[in-house]
Amino acid sequence: MDIGNRIKELRKKRGLSQRDLAVLLGVQKRRISHWEKNTRKITAENYIKIQEILQNGEKNEQNNTIHQN
Repeated sequence: MDIGNRIKELRKKRGLSQRDLAVLLGVQKRRISHWEKNTRKITAENYIKIQEILQNGEKNEQNNTIHQN
């Protein structure tokens, strides 16, 4: 699974819209869309923020990173 699909999967699992995630990250909603479609690269800073946000509610589950396993 690619990074964009993993972000989308975890975002939906957390019950967040693209707008919700964008607000939490301080970016525009379309940026989230680009990342999920893999049409734009994610900066290291935003990658870390996404991990922190999306994994916050998943700490009790195994394999909850957006890294490919």
